[in-house]
Amino acid sequence: PTVGADGSLSKSTAPAAAAAGKGEIRALCAGGQASAFHTGHFLPGHGPTETSRWLESERGYDVHYKDFYEPYVVAARANVPRYDERFRGYGLNKVSHLYAL
Repeated sequence: PTVGADGSLSKSTAPAAAAAGKGEIRALCAGGQASAFHTGHFLPGHGPTETSRWLESERGYDVHYKDFYEPYVVAARANVPRYDERFRGYGLNKVSHLYAL
């Protein structure tokens, strides 16, 4: 992936790093060129994921829900409640939606 002058990845190279696999993401995090989303700004949003644990794991593991948790999820549309569009731009919108899951 291309690294900017400030040592960060551009938005266009982040998908390439993800497509390259967890090993590439692990190396970028170790080199300080990538990090988990908002962990330095809003730890409750993604802290329960335990990113360091995820980076080292080869298998799934249980994550315990805590208030304000905003996990990234992949789910069949038919199995999740409809997203309430009134939340657009509201803040904590993913928290509210995912809590319903």
